[in-house]
Amino acid sequence: MIARAAVLIGVILLAPAGAAAFSDEDFCRAMQARAQTENIRKPSWVDREMRDDGVTVLCVQRTIEFRRFFNIHPTGIGSDWERRLAADWNRRQCREPWIEAIRGGWRLVEITRFPKSNAYPHGQELRAVAECR
Repeated sequence: MIARAAVLIGVILLAPAGAAAFSDEDFCRAMQARAQTENIRKPSWVDREMRDDGVTVLCVQRTIEFRRFFNIHPTGIGSDWERRLAADWNRRQCREPWIEAIRGGWRLVEITRFPKSNAYPHGQELRAVAECR
């Protein structure tokens, strides 16, 4: 999923030197097309534990939400799972081709859900927003 997006966004963001500067409108259109393609297949199991639940593009808010589901309890991935998942999201997004969009004010959000439990009847959720320094 991310690799296909990187190619599409790379075409937009890494255009030849004489090309127009980054355009929110072009980026939005490209991301809407990408989301439409990705969402046809949702939900899609990436592996035995992780499912891709789709992409939402909110152009007016300049926000892209990537949704996924982990079929394991958060404690199964360690006590500092929230920090590690958020750090991994930042590491993956805070580089080309996404960095220019983020610096231009776009928010890239990963919403990760976990199975239902007694403490979380709808499943625990982590919302990680890419913060590039």
